[in-house]
Amino acid sequence: MCSLANARASFVKGAPTEVENEIPPWEVIVRRSLDVLNRASATGRSKPFRNLITDRDGTTNNYCDRYASSVQSAYNAAWLSHFARHCVDNAVFITAAPLGGRPSAEGLMELCVAPRGYFVYTGSKGREYYSDATQQLLEAEELPKEQRELVEELHRRILALCQQPGNTKFLGIGSGLQRKFGEVTMARNDPAGTVPEPESRRFMAAVRRVKEELDPDGTGLDLHDTGTDMEIFPRVMGGRPSFDKGDGVQRLDQKLGLHMVEGPNIVCGDTGSDLPMVLAALRLMCGDKMVERWQERLRQEETEQTGEQEEEPDDGEMDEAAKEEAERKAREEEEEEREARVSAGKLAVLFVASPESYSKSPKVADQVRKWCDLSGAHCALLPSPDVLVYTLAKFAEERSGSSVTTCHHGEPVGDPDLERDWTLTSLPHRDSVTSLPELPEPSGGSPSLIPSKAWAP
Repeated sequence: MCSLANARASFVKGAPTEVENEIPPWEVIVRRSLDVLNRASATGRSKPFRNLITDRDGTTNNYCDRYASSVQSAYNAAWLSHFARHCVDNAVFITAAPLGGRPSAEGLMELCVAPRGYFVYTGSKGREYYSDATQQLLEAEELPKEQRELVEELHRRILALCQQPGNTKFLGIGSGLQRKFGEVTMARNDPAGTVPEPESRRFMAAVRRVKEELDPDGTGLDLHDTGTDMEIFPRVMGGRPSFDKGDGVQRLDQKLGLHMVEGPNIVCGDTGSDLPMVLAALRLMCGDKMVERWQERLRQEETEQTGEQEEEPDDGEMDEAAKEEAERKAREEEEEEREARVSAGKLAVLFVASPESYSKSPKVADQVRKWCDLSGAHCALLPSPDVLVYTLAKFAEERSGSSVTTCHHGEPVGDPDLERDWTLTSLPHRDSVTSLPELPEPSGGSPSLIPSKAWAP
């Protein structure tokens, strides 16, 4: 297993390759991340970025043992809204959770407290989204009637299972029971491991029986166990999930007119399910052909590492015409890659990987860094959602010259337009507020809203 010291040295692209004995101070991590944003951002346009595409839980919002309780905090909403207002044309949340906004189907819409209009909220990996223009929930891609009916019946049967004695507790832990667009998710535990493993496995077996009763030949439904959740979705050719977040990015780019191809763009995530968003951004910005070429190169590197290298043809066996053709093709590919890397240089990837999670499973974060190194995209690994949100807020403050978190008694706040739009009834009236936490300049200390334990070994 990778040591925690190795994880510390891997947080931000450009960090020293040797193992660092001490975790870099928080202000060093933030400054490196700001450098990543500055390198990818555009000059000469009203806002430095065209799109922010981000996951929510574990990326901009801290994980919660019960999804229904993971309500966005006020400071988180204020900082993200400040960034969205000043720094991007479009800010889009893409989450695997249900979108909500419907009776008995609560989801993302009920958990986010930022003023409406600053963000586009999407659920079910981007398959459904809320339109502020029409005040409606819309589909990014239509679900076939047969699959829709299958998912609805699956949800009905699992709900009935949860109402049996001994099963009701699974509705109140972790993700609970979520009816998504094209998928049903059922929790069997939460991140804290509240349910003993034997009991969790008993319930998982019962859910599998429900699936098998509904799909006895196993051709209609597939089940993926994350360790805490069971994700059940319609099966398609090749056994691939019918829709991932990369598909969501591409559909939303078409539906919402995001113009991802033009950039600059930011993509944020924290798990393997978010990596397809990075690849989708690269496909839109650099082209499918180039991404497939890079993908093949990564596969070849993995093959070489396992010692299964394929034999290459001997140059002596090629005639002169074939050599010239190979050289011409190599020059064309080199020029195509140079142009693709210029396009990818307008992509910033901010990925959350805590030292603890990286030491246990470094594969996802390493894949993200490899893709960015290969494509020319700019990458920063950050230790927690709070550090990521703080970085975005600091970037917005530097670019706009104002801060939503600064308020002096008797004077207007730094962003009066944002304050005017703020609708949270839980916030105190501005006249009764003497001060809010100010974004500090790096001074060697830790900001009060960033837990120091995020860096603890």
